[in-house]
Amino acid sequence: MSTATADEKALLAAMRDAKRQRRPCLIFFHATWCGACEHTKSTILDGIRAACQQRGVALLEADVDRTPQLSSALGVQAMPTFQLMRHDGTTLRKGAAVVGADGEAVQRLVAA
Repeated sequence: MSTATADEKALLAAMRDAKRQRRPCLIFFHATWCGACEHTKSTILDGIRAACQQRGVALLEADVDRTPQLSSALGVQAMPTFQLMRHDGTTLRKGAAVVGADGEAVQRLVAA
């Protein structure tokens, strides 16, 4: 069995903190080598962050190369991926993810 990376431990701790606060989480899975991820960070992430704050959703970020076990466990296969999780760490519903740099779709996901 593999040991969780430091980044995975930090992400899991942030998820536990959101659980204690009974807040859902939106996890932004990205990679440093991913052009669409860098575009997302520079153009639409601020709007997504604002939507999350307005709805009481914790926005967490995870570099897939630094969180391989968690990314795999959550079924992340492409970047960027935004995965919405309940405060208990389960997926909110089927289709509670947006793959790609579609800020409007992510904001709709957060608002639903």
